[in-house]
Amino acid sequence: MKKKSAAQEPRQQSVPLRFLSLAVDNLWNLTKLNVAFLISCIPLVTIGPALASLSHLTVQLVQDNEEISSPVRSYFSCFRQMFFRALPAGLLTLLIHLVFGGGLLVYGSMMQAGTQYLLLCSCSLLVLLLTWGISLHLYPMLALTDERNLLAQAAIRALQHMRRTVIAVLIMIALLLAQLLTFPVSLPLTLCLGAALPAFVGSFAYADSVPAA
Repeated sequence: MKKKSAAQEPRQQSVPLRFLSLAVDNLWNLTKLNVAFLISCIPLVTIGPALASLSHLTVQLVQDNEEISSPVRSYFSCFRQMFFRALPAGLLTLLIHLVFGGGLLVYGSMMQAGTQYLLLCSCSLLVLLLTWGISLHLYPMLALTDERNLLAQAAIRALQHMRRTVIAVLIMIALLLAQLLTFPVSLPLTLCLGAALPAFVGSFAYADSVPAA
């Protein structure tokens, strides 16, 4: 890896400006990582290792201000190393999204029939938001540490850094919804940055809460 000029920028620079600077500097790297992520997610059950690998590399970009010399090779190397470690977390994440995402759609369409459906819809949404907030910290931790009980540690970290976690989750959801609502116009953006850009946003919530390596 080689240091970029952005590494010379003060750490105290505001998060939005630092995000824009790093995003522009790493646009091509993010595009390569996004394509690798989409390929590795073709069997949907591999979402766990895919998220862990993408999170690891985007956190690395944010925290170290370094350019990855071979993003695709680094991604698939991490993917192979993380496969069995991150697979259970990915399956659990997928199951939660299928159950509570489906519940959100069903109960949301029935809210006019009674207040109980509004409550069920709100509970489903809350579970999904909590899952996103914890996952934002869990997947980088899976790739960066061999410790156990990472799920509990990720939940604690999400609570300790609730403000930046909530902001990052809302921005990530907004980016994904924008792609969904404008599809198929958004297809080129989805193929290039659809997953990598939200992951890059989430990396700030994680990387800014831990010391740089």
